[in-house]
Amino acid sequence: MIINHKKINKINLASKNILKYTNDYSFIPLQIENDNKYINCIFQTPSLFIPYGLQQINSNKYVLDLSFHNKMNDKHLITFEDNLNKIYKIIQKEYKNYNVNKFLKTNTYDNCIRFKINKFTKFYDQFQNLTNVKPYLYGKFIIHLEGLWVNNKKEIWFQWNLLQGKLYKEIRFNHYSFIDESSIEEKNDDD
Repeated sequence: MIINHKKINKINLASKNILKYTNDYSFIPLQIENDNKYINCIFQTPSLFIPYGLQQINSNKYVLDLSFHNKMNDKHLITFEDNLNKIYKIIQKEYKNYNVNKFLKTNTYDNCIRFKINKFTKFYDQFQNLTNVKPYLYGKFIIHLEGLWVNNKKEIWFQWNLLQGKLYKEIRFNHYSFIDESSIEEKNDDD
């Protein structure tokens, strides 16, 4: 189930069984309460700004940074950012003996959050699936807080995944679209 950003009333998180990956790292899957049941932490965002486009880090990892840059014009961004900060504070309180790394980072484009992109992540515009995401676009996104990475040095990182994006790109026609002037004049003569 996807929770629209406007429907986040309160935030109650629950952790599932810890999964050990190596001697140094474990993963804690998270869920959120919605209508008195716990579900995956999947949210639909308000319109967010893409400052850098799709970025490749390392040889096979891709990420997309999304920004709250338009807060002055969109009050939903402020509320959504506040809800994300509540999630951070809940984890920080729950794991007070750990260094909980922030997922919202301030830069030139206000607060940004980085999302992991995988082979199942899909991007769309008004016409088609997209294979590339360019910078300086806006879009709405379906995001997933999968859980927390914990290391043996008592540090915690949030695992955010981007599942889908609907991008607001410039309008493009895929074929010749001009209205031929002679066809307009012929129709008027027939009237």
